[in-house]
Amino acid sequence: MAEVRSFRFTLVNKDGETPLPDGLGLRTARGAMAKPDKLDAQVTARVSGFPVEMKVISAEGRTYVTHPLTGRWQTYDFSLSPVAFFDPEKGVVQILRSMQQPSLTPGPRTGGAATSRVTGRLPASAVKFVTGSAIEGAMLDAELLIGSQDGLLREAKFIGHIAVGEPVGMSRVLEFSDFNQSFTIVPPQ
Repeated sequence: MAEVRSFRFTLVNKDGETPLPDGLGLRTARGAMAKPDKLDAQVTARVSGFPVEMKVISAEGRTYVTHPLTGRWQTYDFSLSPVAFFDPEKGVVQILRSMQQPSLTPGPRTGGAATSRVTGRLPASAVKFVTGSAIEGAMLDAELLIGSQDGLLREAKFIGHIAVGEPVGMSRVLEFSDFNQSFTIVPPQ
């Protein structure tokens, strides 16, 4: 996993939102990532209960977001980082090491690849890089689908609240595809 250079991702929060700065509540994010720190995504969020769409680009050490009302680019401190799943210190390895009562079973075919399903309980702190913070002592139900032949993470599902302000029954699903493809991600003009 640590050798993956790029991928596409989809994040869907169900039955809740991930709180972000400035009163934003993250619902979905779709886009591409390229190591070490490039991201190009379309984000659906809520502000004061109203749905908004934003474009996010991280490149050259800065993150840019379109303002939900004006559509103009601005710099932003945006902590969502699906690339952390591929970090050998924080990502899948950390999740697997932290998993309690792990169970391994055959998984479904995903993206044409056979997978193995790993399920178990997980401290919210093991995935705080998804939200930026974690509730002390909170536990999640976790399910990972990992390619049986290539060892690549295809899907990660976490059920339960990770950060303060999230509902108890919230779940989030991260899907990964198009590994090591060429994506051009540059700062906005």
